[in-house]
Amino acid sequence: MADGYGADPADLGVGGSIPFIADLVREFPGAQILVTGVEDPHSRAHSPNESLHLETFRNAVRTEALLLSRMNARATAS
Repeated sequence: MADGYGADPADLGVGGSIPFIADLVREFPGAQILVTGVEDPHSRAHSPNESLHLETFRNAVRTEALLLSRMNARATAS
């Protein structure tokens, strides 16, 4: 995330749940599941007028691409 955003990530526990995660765990018991939230201070998450700043979205896409690329490199090196 530091490479994708240009800053160290923040780990925030804010409660709540994502119901379909339990379904994923049941269907793929050996999988490790990572859930990340991408929001800026003005996103108004889960509200009728939810939004996401385009630069924040670009950073999230860059971060995801880097993560998947690096995971693939590790898997193929093994």
